[in-house]
Amino acid sequence: MTSPISRLPTAAAIYAAGDLLIKAGNFLLLPVLTHYLTPEDYGVMAGVMTFAMIVCLILQLNLNGAMMRFYCDCS
Repeated sequence: MTSPISRLPTAAAIYAAGDLLIKAGNFLLLPVLTHYLTPEDYGVMAGVMTFAMIVCLILQLNLNGAMMRFYCDCS
């Protein structure tokens, strides 16, 4: 069994690759969005994305708290 420290670079690379793929996908969709969306649609999309970011932040805080809580219970 490998130690968690030795798996850290691989896990960090996978996490970073996922984040970069999402950002690359958003960048590649930019011409499609500018062609089909009206200015009113941009306002709706901005509101939805703001709500999603706030929910994501709240969920991440809850996950970190759970990890710290159950760390001591792990064998």
